[in-house]
Amino acid sequence: MKNNPNRSLILNSARKNFYQRGFNNTSIRAIAAEVNMTNVNLFNYFKNKREILVSLFDDFLDSMYFPLNSIIPGLDHPVEAMLSGIIIFQYTLSYNKRFSDLYEEALKEDVIGGIFVRNLTPFCQQIVDSYSHEKFTKKELHYTVYTLFEAIMNINVRVSKEELTFSQDFLRNQHIRLFYRLFYLNREDFQNEEKTILKIAKEYDYRSVNTYWTTEWIEFDDSKKIINT
Repeated sequence: MKNNPNRSLILNSARKNFYQRGFNNTSIRAIAAEVNMTNVNLFNYFKNKREILVSLFDDFLDSMYFPLNSIIPGLDHPVEAMLSGIIIFQYTLSYNKRFSDLYEEALKEDVIGGIFVRNLTPFCQQIVDSYSHEKFTKKELHYTVYTLFEAIMNINVRVSKEELTFSQDFLRNQHIRLFYRLFYLNREDFQNEEKTILKIAKEYDYRSVNTYWTTEWIEFDDSKKIINT
């Protein structure tokens, strides 16, 4: 079902409309009409509009940000991978207003948290096992991942709306500091890695966001018809 061509057409239509107009301003009718499909037909593939949003963000984060150690060649341990994720995704929210607005809508729909916790937990477990001076229970680990997620993501949404006066450099530094403190790590051990990641984070963010949310649907054609299955 996941590779069904009709499902892909629906996601392409939704990706374009959500990014251009926002989640709340896009109707199921608009998504379905663009692929010559009725609402009833569309509901054979997705239960509701939120499920479409979940699929899009799940695919985006999985393909563009996870596994984290594939983002920057040469990352050889999970601490570097986590730093890259923190810094790069912060740029995503700070420099792309349209994406940041869509991301905020996804947060309100409770779409993002589960994806991040699922993907970050294995990295955090590796950090605890290999680098941390403390051992965590499973519950403590999940709580730590969630704390990191909440601190970084929700603050960045507020920054995008100009509700805070702190500089991006200050916030990035505080988020990284929080990461080290949560896992009882010595920041000085990773100073060189931080500098390398910062150099390419902005470029990677621009490329990843535009690849997924814009480039992939540029060739969308109104002449495409749904495929009978």
